[in-house]
Amino acid sequence: MAANVGPGEGPDASAPAPVDVKTKTREKKLPMGPDTSTITTAAEAQASSELDYTFFENVKLSIDKKKYFERPIATEAELKEIRSKMDEDVRQAKQLMARLEGYLRGRVDAISINKKQFEIMIPIEYMSLKFTTILSIHPQWVFIKCKVMDLEEIPDKIRHELYERLLVANFELNAVFYSVDPDFSAIWVENDLAVVGLDLNAFEIKFNAIIFGIRYFVDSIALPLNQEMKSTFDATGMYT
Repeated sequence: MAANVGPGEGPDASAPAPVDVKTKTREKKLPMGPDTSTITTAAEAQASSELDYTFFENVKLSIDKKKYFERPIATEAELKEIRSKMDEDVRQAKQLMARLEGYLRGRVDAISINKKQFEIMIPIEYMSLKFTTILSIHPQWVFIKCKVMDLEEIPDKIRHELYERLLVANFELNAVFYSVDPDFSAIWVENDLAVVGLDLNAFEIKFNAIIFGIRYFVDSIALPLNQEMKSTFDATGMYT
């Protein structure tokens, strides 16, 4: 079994919920050419037009409100500086992903790595169910998300009460946070970790909170509402 959980595991449900400020990532379409209003000579315009902007199109590590750029790049020196920053972020993300992969391989039976997207996918098993869990690695943050239910599985007659129970759980539980993602039409239990000062002990606490969140959702939210539970993990979705 992969990442099995049992009764009594997880954070103390009676502990006060911490204040958690979550950061969402947003991709920004990168401009493919310089702003010619910033170019004062024909030579500068020609040099600028030869710059390769496709590099930016393939990197998706910009997070928070800090972007790698806020306007078209007009000089080669500026482009070099931005590329250096991006390369350093990629290097740090690769190192962190290797650390987390090594930690997880000793604790789960199945693990899948997406090196291009800096993601790790694993199944977490509870009872006879398996749940898709994704770790997204970024230069400043690690995002852990586990899909516990598809929204289409929830009957309209219990939808309001189920959502209310999710909000109460977010208030009462320590280090457990539920969310509804309209893009993927699913309910998730998630945790975010800042990379600065991150150690494996801190990661283990957050990861175990995800496991507890799965058990709590099944036992204390879905089943009391007579909501049938299904596995969300699909082995065909594992990265190759």
